[in-house]
Amino acid sequence: MPHKRNPHKSERICSLARVLKSNIIPALDNIVLEDERDLTNSANERIIFAENFILLDFMIIQLTSIIQEVEFDEERIEENLNLTKGACLSEKIMLNLVEKGIGRQEGHEILRKAAIKAKKKIVLLKK
Repeated sequence: MPHKRNPHKSERICSLARVLKSNIIPALDNIVLEDERDLTNSANERIIFAENFILLDFMIIQLTSIIQEVEFDEERIEENLNLTKGACLSEKIMLNLVEKGIGRQEGHEILRKAAIKAKKKIVLLKK
């Protein structure tokens, strides 16, 4: 994706997450031996535990690097939020209504009607 600055880091994390997830299978296979330990499980445990921690450490380092370098275009974020006419904030508004004593169903219905009205009039839901 040419428009992204460092997609290789994100792609690497996603790819390694699949490897990490696949290592669950041998770990689950070892559960059968829980009460009757023998050496049939020790070889794969020596591999998967070490590998998982190494992978996870590397993934955390990569993710930290991504987070430290992330930049936000606040104007674009506001434009995108305004595309929904405030509807993307409706869950938070509904939770505020519930805190004020209005029932969840009633709050949901109030917001649903307000969102429809806002969309028809092309105004922000918060108004």
